[in-house]
Amino acid sequence: MSNGTAPPGPAPKLPVLGTIFVAYGFAFRNAGPLLRAAAVPFAVTLIADLRLLWAAHEQSMMVSARLFWFLLPFVATIPFATQCHRYVLETTPANRPRFGFPWSQRETLFMLNAMGLFGLMLLLNAIGIPLLARLVPTASGSSTLGAVGIVLYALVFMLTIYVVARFALVLPAAAIGRNLSWSGAWRRAAAHGVGLALIIVLAPIPWLVPSVIHMVFGPDAAEVERFLVTTAVVEACGLASTAIVMIALAAAYRWIVGAPGLPASPANP
Repeated sequence: MSNGTAPPGPAPKLPVLGTIFVAYGFAFRNAGPLLRAAAVPFAVTLIADLRLLWAAHEQSMMVSARLFWFLLPFVATIPFATQCHRYVLETTPANRPRFGFPWSQRETLFMLNAMGLFGLMLLLNAIGIPLLARLVPTASGSSTLGAVGIVLYALVFMLTIYVVARFALVLPAAAIGRNLSWSGAWRRAAAHGVGLALIIVLAPIPWLVPSVIHMVFGPDAAEVERFLVTTAVVEACGLASTAIVMIALAAAYRWIVGAPGLPASPANP
């Protein structure tokens, strides 16, 4: 028999653009703390990039050392990413992003989940792209086959993002120490997979433009000063895109889990 209390229904459809706009607003209103928190990963990433560049020039670095310098920026960014999540989901002075390298069990769990999501993306691409290469062989002079191939590769990319997005709620949960399994995240996001995928793709676009410009028109590594400035700008934009995606994902988590409304931003002290 019913006791007169209806069970909670599923969260309303995730507002993609609203979530992105809220993420940008939250980030701009809290730019000071976010910039302080980004200082360490920015410095570490820049040093790692320069070390790898020097190694490529000298051709003198062991494979294990290259792997270390390649992974170091990822590890250095973990506390910054978790602080972005926590300040959205538990907006208290104690959780305000700050300078340094705070690490706890939550950062470890967050890192393991992030590595799992990245590995899943690589695995899906490793399966899908070679399969498409067999199904749609390159045919010189055939614009139709070329167009079909581009469309199919885009579909594989979007399918990969969709699958990863369905599991992505494990990140904000880990950042605040909540126990959310991958299967639980998949079920929670059942009605919001497309919205989460669109947020992951669309939110960082304004900050990814400089990276694309750098790859296409950037200075040669021999132009040391210009190359250093361009690399610093690209790394800064990369951290900004990380912050926006993390804040937007935390806002989406809050919406889907059922907390009332999207996150507000308190006045900075």
